[in-house]
Amino acid sequence: PFVGCLPFLLTVHMLRRNYELKHQLESQFADFDLDFVQCSDESDRQFVHAAIVELYGSKEEFAEFVRGPLRQELLGPLNENAMPVCYTLLLVLPMNSLVCDTLVSVWMRGPPTELFWLYLVSRAILCFLHIPACADFTILLCDRGAKPWHPSPILDYLQTVILLAAFLAYAVAGMVLTMRAHTQGSWWWLLGCFLLFSGIRAALHYKGLSCRR
Repeated sequence: PFVGCLPFLLTVHMLRRNYELKHQLESQFADFDLDFVQCSDESDRQFVHAAIVELYGSKEEFAEFVRGPLRQELLGPLNENAMPVCYTLLLVLPMNSLVCDTLVSVWMRGPPTELFWLYLVSRAILCFLHIPACADFTILLCDRGAKPWHPSPILDYLQTVILLAAFLAYAVAGMVLTMRAHTQGSWWWLLGCFLLFSGIRAALHYKGLSCRR
């Protein structure tokens, strides 16, 4: 199992590094001060400052523009932490193919039974709600846990392992719930899974949770 998770561990670690760079960029925009901007030639510096004052009225107004509207325009797309729909479809396609193959095999053996429909609905919940939520949850973990807890590289990788373990715990729990609903033959259990995973996906897409302010 560990060898199988190793590529995903590296993916999570690199994703954390990308989000750390994003947070640094956000901090630079938020703390922008024109007086601390370096220029190799002092005459060029004075010329740029004069042009800024002419266009924006003052250096303070330009700094406010950079920290406000410009920051929102440039960094706004980076705050969308949900996986795009096209990538989500690619993610669930292998699982969908396996489910369809199983369903066709069962159908060819005879008329569909209640167990057949339970299997169909449970796998639909798994493919279209739980698996995409797993991807969004991973992105959220990498975003919130981007900053290293300790400067040591070894502990930084340990932090990635902890985040990966949190993802695996959530992913396995969701799979166990849907499979239990199928094996128990309970439509009420399936309804509970549907409401639970729908709520989780809605929470992960909620702007206040998925975006840093």
